[in-house]
Amino acid sequence: MYHPACSRHMDAYWYPTRLLDVSQDPIRLRLSQEEQITGPYATLSHCWGRNPFWVLTSATMPRLLAGVPLESFKRSFQEAIQITRRLGIDYLWIDCYCIVQEQDHRASIDWESEAALMGQVYGNGLVNIAAAGASNPSQGLFAVRDSADWLLAYLLRWLPTTDCPVDTYMLKIKDEDSTVQFDRLSKSPLFKRAWVIQEAVLSRRMLSFNGAEILWQCSETAACEFFPSGMTADAHFRQSAVSLSCFWSLKVSSFVKSWYQLPPTQSSKHAPGNWRTTIWRGWLNALQSYCIASLTYPDKDVYKAIAGVGQQVAKLAGCDYYGGFLSDTFLVELVWETIKSKQRSSRRKIRAPSWHWASQYGNVVFLLQTRLTSVAYRSMAYAFVSDECKPYVSNAAADLWPSLFCVGKLIKVNLKLNATLNVEVRNSYWHRQPFSLQVGGIDVEIWLDEHHQSISGSDNITLLPLTHAIKRDSDLYCLLLCEIQEGGAYARIGIGRTWAIEAQREWTKTRPSVIEIR
Repeated sequence: MYHPACSRHMDAYWYPTRLLDVSQDPIRLRLSQEEQITGPYATLSHCWGRNPFWVLTSATMPRLLAGVPLESFKRSFQEAIQITRRLGIDYLWIDCYCIVQEQDHRASIDWESEAALMGQVYGNGLVNIAAAGASNPSQGLFAVRDSADWLLAYLLRWLPTTDCPVDTYMLKIKDEDSTVQFDRLSKSPLFKRAWVIQEAVLSRRMLSFNGAEILWQCSETAACEFFPSGMTADAHFRQSAVSLSCFWSLKVSSFVKSWYQLPPTQSSKHAPGNWRTTIWRGWLNALQSYCIASLTYPDKDVYKAIAGVGQQVAKLAGCDYYGGFLSDTFLVELVWETIKSKQRSSRRKIRAPSWHWASQYGNVVFLLQTRLTSVAYRSMAYAFVSDECKPYVSNAAADLWPSLFCVGKLIKVNLKLNATLNVEVRNSYWHRQPFSLQVGGIDVEIWLDEHHQSISGSDNITLLPLTHAIKRDSDLYCLLLCEIQEGGAYARIGIGRTWAIEAQREWTKTRPSVIEIR
């Protein structure tokens, strides 16, 4: 567990506010600011489930400080404690026993304070234990398995003929199959929980129990029971891991590893362009996983549950982060569409402007996520949300996002007053069916956002080109806006795309305007 890249810039002297002392029975809650704590600690990622169980409250805190027997915890917590002990670690951080879980004002202050520390909690832990296969704490981490299933995966029994002896042969598993195990992990119950995306990305090391097998991931390697020797040399794995496991979002690239070898004071602004692009793609990969996961309290948690990742990426890339947006990828993060999802959108529960991905949380796909490392894009608009006209919000901004101001070329969409365009939904899980518009003789594909089923000639519809690929006959993306207030106030209602080279040439001739998007 002591690979160089796994421990660089880790603060071994920082501890969470509270930790469970699991070194012996009874299990005690320790307060790091009042008691001397030494040695590493582990963390646990788990699903809460729907059935209530005892947690840390003002009523249970005295009992937990005094010590409670191992048997008083649910099965997942008992087994996580056993794993922690087997690893030679004395302390374990579990959210439901290290953060006060009540609805009063005092508990709310505690939650706000602890939620802001999640990046440090998981980033400074020695290892994160993941109850990946359990949808609630009663199901546990350990599973009973049939050994025959495992033997059949590896061994082939040769049925002899009269002149061939009985023998057993080892099967060679193809390289392209090495990512299957991590694909299963990413689809496990645990990774449907949005908070876990941050926990996985920020953890130095992760030991996952998914019911079928045990998997290991760290900054330098990945291994599982099917591939116990690890897969650091497997180029296919290293390329595929970005899409298969959010854990690798900020770890899969050698460029990221090289950053960990730089002095902490050296600015990453001077890093090579491809290095920075890799960081941006890692951020968008984590954000994409987050935007299709599930939050129990989206109105309260939607910005906080990804903040630790955003702050770490901002540190790596040498830029700013606020409220789900990275300053370096601001325009790229505006290029999203809504999908046909199995879960209901949380939009009505979240106060967010129409241009923010949080306004459609749960149903969002970032269209440029997988293309940043292979295609260069040029901005066609300038966006800012602060009075100083910076491309990013000031630190003094309110908790909720203000309006977005854009300087760009507005392209009027002319529809006949009696015309109405309706959305058709495909049977596939992901995309909603686009429709085509002709704007000044240029064909544009349009995807309406989830809560906009149609547009008509009575709507004042405008396109705002955002970015285009720097190559001939390439894609150009634009926001579809509807004027909601005379004088330049708009709301986003969809996204548009065109491949016509004429669009870049003709639309850039338009005089730029300053508009407000709410």
